[in-house]
Amino acid sequence: MAGAITAMTDLLFIHNWDKWQTYRRDRPQGPWIKAHRSLLQDRKWIHLTDEQRGQLFSIWLLAANDGGSIPNDPAYIKLVCCLRSEPDLNLFIERGFLDNQVAPLRRQLDALEKSREEIEKRERGADAPAFTKEFNKSFWPKYPHKVGKAAALKAYLSARSKCTEAEIVNGLARYVESKPPDRPWCNPATFLNQERWLDQPAEVASGGARRNGSGWYIKPETAEWDAWKRYGIKHSVGDIIYGMKVAEQEGKEFHVKDRWPPR
Repeated sequence: MAGAITAMTDLLFIHNWDKWQTYRRDRPQGPWIKAHRSLLQDRKWIHLTDEQRGQLFSIWLLAANDGGSIPNDPAYIKLVCCLRSEPDLNLFIERGFLDNQVAPLRRQLDALEKSREEIEKRERGADAPAFTKEFNKSFWPKYPHKVGKAAALKAYLSARSKCTEAEIVNGLARYVESKPPDRPWCNPATFLNQERWLDQPAEVASGGARRNGSGWYIKPETAEWDAWKRYGIKHSVGDIIYGMKVAEQEGKEFHVKDRWPPR
């Protein structure tokens, strides 16, 4: 009769795997499992032998490779987990450490998803003050098109559950540097909701400028050239005025820090 228990399915499932082995989506499970102190007060655990406890821990480690499931094969488990004897899977089922039906797994997976969402919601809430400070210090002052601040902050808090502050700031810098002048700015919330910080604009720019290391080379008789020339004259920047005059006489490009002058 006992042999019929494990014959019901090819897989067995760790009971309450979702309760004990929950991880944030942006912090995937590492090469470990969690063991909780409540085991020391669990009568089912207490009445196991030392060998059975060791087998159960090995089974948990094996289950971590497949979302909480193990093959219903004691010989295989013995081999893979380097056990001295085959584990009594029926005993672990009877004691409530293993489930042998798909329905409990489905409930576990549903509970796991709900648990993860709740944890992420709590952690986002706990991190909100720090993320808000980041937003006001590192993102909002640097975004050229300042519209919809409340929506942008909400989008920033959501985005920070997926990436770091540096990734957003660096992505914003690439966007500001590479945006063509004839294209409108994205709203800040749109930039964040569409994960535009992940964009990788082409290194070679169209028009009259090309990237080179940390700066740009602009060509005479182009929109970029004219913009920088006007800027140099307007602000009496001698290095720009003289440098561009020499480059123009020699038919060479002129090196500037940014593609377009400050506004």
